[in-house]
Formats: sequence, C-alpha cells, structure tokens
Amino acid sequence: MSESRNEGIIVNGGTFQADQVSVGKHSQVYQTLYKTVNDLETSDKHEVAQAIAELAKAIEAHKERLEASDELMEVVKQIAEESQKDNPNKLTLKGLLKTIKEVVSPIAEISSKIFALQQVLSKVLGVSLS
Repeated sequence: MSESRNEGIIVNGGTFQADQVSVGKHSQVYQTLYKTVNDLETSDKHEVAQAIAELAKAIEAHKERLEASDELMEVVKQIAEESQKDNPNKLTLKGLLKTIKEVVSPIAEISSKIFALQQVLSKVLGVSLS
C-alpha cells in the first residue's frame, strides 16, 4: 500500500470560511500587509499606501530571484505599520528602506519602487529619507 500525500485542502462536513486562503507549494498570504495598506488608503496617506502596494507587488513578481522574499515582505509590512502611525519614526523608516535597497539592488524594477516610496514618504513626512 502506497502512502498518498495531500497537498490541498480537505473539508469534511461543517463550513470553511476565511478572508484569504493560500494553497500549494510555496503559497503565501500577505493579508496583514494588505490590510495595513488598505487602512493607509482610507487615511490621508493614500499616496504612501499606493507606493507600498506597488513595492510589495514588485517583490512578489520577482520572488524567484530573491533569496529572502518572505523577509522582504515582512520589512515592507513594518514600513506600512510605521507609516500608519501619527508620528512615524523617521530613523526606523530610513533603516527599513536601506535594508530593502541592499537586498534588491540588482533588480531595477524593485529599486525604482523603493525610490518612489522614499519620495512619497519624504513628501508626507517633510524630511529626507534617502
């Protein structure tokens, strides 16, 4: 008798309810990041939300080329959370942006999204983050 391995979802009886579901090898859900981006979108920081969403999409699009895409998405989430605060810590944001830049510098599309986010954050916060 051979042992079969299920890599899907089996629901037997009852109900299955979720805001987001990710199934399959290397599948992930970034719900927390996108909820924070959504919250920023409805505040006066909609430009920041858009720039963060674009950066996250670029990282997701190039995740095969990145050794640490999960960790990068966590850093993007931290940027989103810090940006959401009434008085974001500029040094924290600067450090987080620098961290991402160092990892993704060979990928022009992601680097351009980081630059765009830096510009938007600098405008919103009134301070240089480069």
